[in-house]
Amino acid sequence: MLDVSLVLPEGWFALPAASARDAGWVEALAGSMAEGAGGAPAGDPESAAEHGDAQEPGRTPEELLADQLRAVVEVVDEVGQTGLRAAVLVRRPQHGVVDALLTFVVHDGVTPEEFVDELRRAPESDDSYLLVEPLESEIPAGTVRGAHLMIGHLDAERGEGVAHLEERVVVGVFPPDSGAMVEVNVVSSSVGTFEDAPAEVLGVLTGLSTVSGRAR
Repeated sequence: MLDVSLVLPEGWFALPAASARDAGWVEALAGSMAEGAGGAPAGDPESAAEHGDAQEPGRTPEELLADQLRAVVEVVDEVGQTGLRAAVLVRRPQHGVVDALLTFVVHDGVTPEEFVDELRRAPESDDSYLLVEPLESEIPAGTVRGAHLMIGHLDAERGEGVAHLEERVVVGVFPPDSGAMVEVNVVSSSVGTFEDAPAEVLGVLTGLSTVSGRAR
């Protein structure tokens, strides 16, 4: 058994587990994120356009964030993994935009080699994978193995043959002598969200700590 905690850097916000959500948690979290916006309308359209943010005139940052948080939670809940935890990146609360989603969950009995092999095989059965770039590193919590991915999703609403490009970083963190892996997925809202997605994800993971039940 591995207990995992993640101290998030500025701009990241933990999402409550399903069992910890009350009727008003979405509005409360959105309000705390948008506090710096003072409840004003969702910002300067020209400034928002520079960052690729879609604005809805007359709506507050809290309302926009609440809508996006609900959509994110639906995605997380659909995964259906026991013990899965999530956080979101909101860099510009005044624009009401969720920039990225991070999830992490513990798996027992997965080796680095097995995890990397699974990622390498993904493009063989799915031609939507446009880039699978191996990622290896060491962080205080352990050895990191994974990949930086670019995935093309066909978007019928934009026309035949038009794809939406998704940037994702998928890594396994392997604490020494634990026999467990922490699987971490980070999906950005757009390709331009991160200047260097693998480096920024590794930066977030410096706040990851684990305690093995075997050591107790």
